[in-house]
Amino acid sequence: MLPYMRGIKIMKSSKKVDSQKKMMPDKYSEKSYPSLSPSLLPQVITTPDYLATRLYNSEGKCDALEVLVLDLQKVVQNEREKTLHLGNEVRVLQISENFLKERVQYLEEKSWDSRKDNSHSAAMEVLLQSALVPDAKKDGTDALIHELLKMVQAEKDRTTSVEREIKILQKHEDLLTEKIEKLEAQFSVICKQSNLCDGKY
Repeated sequence: MLPYMRGIKIMKSSKKVDSQKKMMPDKYSEKSYPSLSPSLLPQVITTPDYLATRLYNSEGKCDALEVLVLDLQKVVQNEREKTLHLGNEVRVLQISENFLKERVQYLEEKSWDSRKDNSHSAAMEVLLQSALVPDAKKDGTDALIHELLKMVQAEKDRTTSVEREIKILQKHEDLLTEKIEKLEAQFSVICKQSNLCDGKY
């Protein structure tokens, strides 16, 4: 094929491409989307009001989320300290309860040893139940045992109440921790978007 023939073929193919381009609609033409016009876009973006608004919005969201995260972290820290304090209180109550139980057991065994007709001591749960029932007159060792059993029952009730409160605080702490994680993720996304916008514009 001669060189000038090649040139003719190339010119024909380019004409076909140009005709195809003319037939295809321009989705992003200035007439259809005047806001995307290259002549108008730099003017809008470089205006002081536009830049100030973008910067203020991004910084405001970041600052608000940062303050909220810090506040929630303080709340979680307070909840943890309160839970720790209650845990220590539970341990003290358990020690007190065990001491009272041992004291009751000792007095009960000593009292039962002095009675020849009773060779076996009653179980602790039976004693606790009997302590809750108002009996007739009690004197001597029986009265002391009765009072100690009341104290043991009171310690058990208080320990149960504190343990229940600890469980509630732990659930509250888990919810706050989950909320903090979500806010930190949102904070990170907004800050990344802000940095991208600042770098782009």
